[in-house]
Amino acid sequence: MPEHNPYGNMHSEALREAGLSFDDLQRMQVSEGGGGTSNGRKRHRRERGPAPDWVNNNAIVQQVLAIWICKRANIKPPAGLSPWEQIQRAQARLAQNEPMWLNMLLRYQHKFGALRQQPDTDPDKLRSLAVQIERLDTRVLIDRKAAAVAAGVIHYYFRMGYDSVAVATDIDGLKPTAARQIILQLKRAYAALMNPPAPKAKKVRAAKPAPAPRPAAPAHDAAWFARREYKTPLAIRLKNARWRRQRAVKAGGTPTPSLALTALTAACQ
Repeated sequence: MPEHNPYGNMHSEALREAGLSFDDLQRMQVSEGGGGTSNGRKRHRRERGPAPDWVNNNAIVQQVLAIWICKRANIKPPAGLSPWEQIQRAQARLAQNEPMWLNMLLRYQHKFGALRQQPDTDPDKLRSLAVQIERLDTRVLIDRKAAAVAAGVIHYYFRMGYDSVAVATDIDGLKPTAARQIILQLKRAYAALMNPPAPKAKKVRAAKPAPAPRPAAPAHDAAWFARREYKTPLAIRLKNARWRRQRAVKAGGTPTPSLALTALTAACQ
């Protein structure tokens, strides 16, 4: 039985002379003609409903992009600015944060190189570190042109109907997982635009009652000082009382008899 040729008569003689079969073409991911990407892989369209209306409204798209990029830059959308001005300010903040991510990426790369040279390194640890390096690299590439990447995702995914793999293929520096994350974040940004969160009500604390006036200290006599239980040793209190009387004498005044000193002296005798 002759071998089935799924590609018709496309270069059959050349393939036969080269010793290749049509299975080899399939393993090499050769596309069947037009509609393919630059790497020979065809774009795929998802079987889903029509695109939402907001993706075809450029004014709403700008507002969604402004909310998304401000969230990515970890800043509050500035009030009184147009969506384009908010995007520019958030993009400037992302540019300021780029050296921080690059330094972290460089540290992870040095750590990965040092661990890979050790023979007893855990492979799972190397794999986890490689994933972190890949994520940081993708973040830096996206942050350099965040608004353009998000606009490309809106165009290819929502308007053209491509899946995340095809979207990542057409946008440089984007991975399919990152494309799916941006798609979800854009949907949440549109939901936040349509249903803005209510401002938090300020808590009104009840006024504290005025403290009651403290009663006046009663007049104490020598007997009260004698009955009082002091926390410190008796000799120290007696010394402090004598020191206060000596200081009053040096000041030039006439010291009055101290009831506390009288009681303490009597207790020590």
